[in-house]
Amino acid sequence: MTPADAIIAEVTSRFAAEEFPAGKPRVAPDPLIIAVGTIADKAVRSPLLHERLEAAGICPSGLETFLEASVLRSQVPFSLALVLSPFKREAARACDDLAPAASATTVVDTVVKTTRGTVGVNTNSYAAGAALEMLLASRHPGRVLIVGTGASARSVAVAVRRSFPGATIGIAGRTAAGAAALVTEIGIGTVAPDLREFAGDTVVNATTIGEADDTAVPGVDIVSTFAPGVRYFDLNNRMSALQQTALARGCLAMSGVLMQTVTNALRVWLLKP
Repeated sequence: MTPADAIIAEVTSRFAAEEFPAGKPRVAPDPLIIAVGTIADKAVRSPLLHERLEAAGICPSGLETFLEASVLRSQVPFSLALVLSPFKREAARACDDLAPAASATTVVDTVVKTTRGTVGVNTNSYAAGAALEMLLASRHPGRVLIVGTGASARSVAVAVRRSFPGATIGIAGRTAAGAAALVTEIGIGTVAPDLREFAGDTVVNATTIGEADDTAVPGVDIVSTFAPGVRYFDLNNRMSALQQTALARGCLAMSGVLMQTVTNALRVWLLKP
């Protein structure tokens, strides 16, 4: 068993116990997978997804893409939907039922369709928690700064509260109002208007800055938080300029690859008989 397999096994066990204590939803043995969002085509072609499908011995009957979240409420047949930006909040309102993490965040990144209806699931919060635990090793963070106020930030906040209940969580966004709204809606963290003053020993970039290229300018000064020993977790998979700067300033940095690997493993677990 590889280190990644060991992490996946541990996270899956916790995910199953906490999200589906009465048993997971049953899906067809020849599942049809769809992806919904602006990068749906990229998601269904992802090697990280196909590696997990192959490892589980699952051969989907089809892989289809859609650009509108309305498909989740339609008669279009599917077994599992990969929900991507910008529809993770909208998907929560479209489901017949929500698993606990999806309910806590009002964020759905995966939808399971059964004969009884659709179940919205948040795998990202468990995957983010696994990545942070790997980055931090045996350390317990004192102050975790989450940069971003969207769906990903909500998932990360719940992950931090679950994995590190004693940590102080700060939320920073382009506007204080956006950060305050997130804090109020999920009941986690406090607004961090001054990133330096918050002095996070762990910093999470839960924005799309650096996702595709390095042309976008962060709405907040993330770089000011980088210092020797700071743990920096960037949800984006590519080695961005922000990640390179963090490393150059002495941070211990991690990209979003492990998080995405665990997310896909949990999705595939939902398809297994």
